[in-house]
Amino acid sequence: MPRNPVPRRALLLLVVTALVLPIVVLVVGALSVLMGAMGDEAGSAVLLRIIQAGAILWVLDLIFLLLAQGLDALVAEGREDSEEE
Repeated sequence: MPRNPVPRRALLLLVVTALVLPIVVLVVGALSVLMGAMGDEAGSAVLLRIIQAGAILWVLDLIFLLLAQGLDALVAEGREDSEEE
């Protein structure tokens, strides 16, 4: 089994994405509300779809981050067990 099943760069990318995506979704949401208030309903509807896509990506990112951390923890625990024997 490889020493590090999840590269540190992948974990860093998942963490950064988990921190940035909600901010992007909120900014796009505010822009959607602004466009709706200005009377651009079509633009507001498009931005709402983008918000939905961003929220789905954020949830997927959190799930992948959880799985990656769990896999890393399991491998680290396996290494500690093999060192004790």
